[in-house]
This record gives sequence, C-alpha cells and structure tokens, in this order.
Amino acid sequence: MDVTRNELVLHWNPRVLFSKIKAFFATRNFHIVEAKADTVSGIFSGAIKGLAEGKHTGKRVAVRIFITGPEGGNKAKVKCFVTIQTFGDVCNSWSEW
Repeated sequence: MDVTRNELVLHWNPRVLFSKIKAFFATRNFHIVEAKADTVSGIFSGAIKGLAEGKHTGKRVAVRIFITGPEGGNKAKVKCFVTIQTFGDVCNSWSEW
C-alpha cells in the first residue's frame, strides 16, 4: 500500500471546514466510515475517515482527515493521510483466495 501524508493550515473555521469536507466526500464516491467531532476548552477537533473503490480498477483508496483549531476562529490545522491499494497488494490478496 502507498501512503501519502500532508499537513497544512487553512484560514477557515475548523467546524465549518469539517462539515464541508463531509459533504464533499459524498460527491466524490467516498463512503464515510467514521466522522466525529468534539470541542474541549474552546478547541475543535474533528476526524473523518472515508473509503472509496475505483469503478474501473477496483482499487481502494482510504482517506483520514484530522482537523483542529479554535472553535470561534478562522484558522484550521488539517492533517490528511491517503492510502492507495497498489498492484502488488491486489496480487497478494489474490493469492490468499
């Protein structure tokens, strides 16, 4: 499996960004596996996990997004992890059948 990681800061309210990403997943063939959000001491934390499968190749893509930032602020720290099923993973799973 290939894993890619990216971290960035966006000038968005973290709760609004969380909601927009959840809505975006549905429009891009991603099934939300888990989505949870919480606010502790004025800091918003949200996590979204999604899974998609290619229509033609059948390869799977898993995405995990973590969002944190001040509840009332316009600065969100976003961490994104993407895992893609590679050809070798497909061959290995075939041999398990």
